[in-house]
Amino acid sequence: ESSMCQLLSVILNDQYEVRIAKNGFHALCVISEGFCPDLIISDVVMPYMGGIELRANLRKSGLYRDIPF
Repeated sequence: ESSMCQLLSVILNDQYEVRIAKNGFHALCVISEGFCPDLIISDVVMPYMGGIELRANLRKSGLYRDIPF
């Protein structure tokens, strides 16, 4: 939900670099473009790819499986 994304961004943006992805597929694209997050906060239900599927895809990859989710 965009309002929740904006709220979290405002709260966290003072101390962290925040990236917002509209769905799990977009999140994978952002990460594959070179942004390696220290933490991922995700909704479970999203269009195209939900949070559970996103987590499963990240865990399969050797590079991203240790990112706290």
